[in-house]
Amino acid sequence: MRLAVVGTGATGAHCARTLRRLLPHAALTLIDWDHGKAQALASSLEGEVGSASSLERAPLPSVVVLCVPAGLHGELASAALALGCDVVSVADAIDDLQGLLELDELARKTARRVVVGAGFSPGLSCILARHAATLFDEVEEIHIAKSGTGGPACASQHHRALPAVNWEWRDGRWIRRRGSSGRRLVWFPGLVGARDCYRAGLAEPFLLQRSFPDATRLTARMAATRRDRLTGWLPMLRRPHADGGPGGLRVEVWGRRDGVMDVVVYGAADHPALVAGTMAATAVDGLAKGWFPDSGVFGVGQCLDPAVVLAAVSALGVHLAVFEGAA
Repeated sequence: MRLAVVGTGATGAHCARTLRRLLPHAALTLIDWDHGKAQALASSLEGEVGSASSLERAPLPSVVVLCVPAGLHGELASAALALGCDVVSVADAIDDLQGLLELDELARKTARRVVVGAGFSPGLSCILARHAATLFDEVEEIHIAKSGTGGPACASQHHRALPAVNWEWRDGRWIRRRGSSGRRLVWFPGLVGARDCYRAGLAEPFLLQRSFPDATRLTARMAATRRDRLTGWLPMLRRPHADGGPGGLRVEVWGRRDGVMDVVVYGAADHPALVAGTMAATAVDGLAKGWFPDSGVFGVGQCLDPAVVLAAVSALGVHLAVFEGAA
């Protein structure tokens, strides 16, 4: 099995390290336009690990993992499919997601698989929602909130998303909402605690709607400070951190059991870059183990058994949580 990770930033590095744990006998190529960066990471890993400056210069892989900045996923995924590769993408920008979903016909025609949204959020958030849904007879509402960022590219996308148009699925149609609006105090697990969260240009509702077409409401928000909201319309005023630090997820699912409305709240508290890299590597392992459909483009939340995926990421050290109520 030959694997390629494109992009060796914070998420790509975590993905590469996790792949060495999950698939130690696979040949791994790290690809980055900054070839020296890819070489440095490759030299720190054990096993058969090489590096290249582009996908065309790398040995032909069976699976390509895209850990690149927003705006590049559609083009790279199309090139990988043309080479006969399966694709796993951590894209969280709406334009990237829509571009990837448009590759469905090509993926089916070539009998290839493209797993989209295989990161922190979307990614783990969608898996948690799918798992919570198994506890209900009918799912009516799903509300996602996230806090924290990964590496510099993730922080830049967070900055762009905050003032962007927010899309909410309500009663069978898409509703357009203003970014940076809809303040809501959200409690995240662990030390993350309470954060003010706002509407933003987030991709989760589009992926959730594919898994829950009959749900009446699907929303997504992200944590932001007053400064984030004031400067969201401007270029970033300072260089992002190499790693955005600890983050959190809250996944709230409302549904009916035996005719009675109830709610389940799941969450996670960990570094977003680490979780995204772990989720992407787990998706690669899942492709090999048959956890996903046989062909086409699908979200990571459309896996055949969400409990299996959650068990896998938990075994790799991702900290998951369930809200059990207050005394």
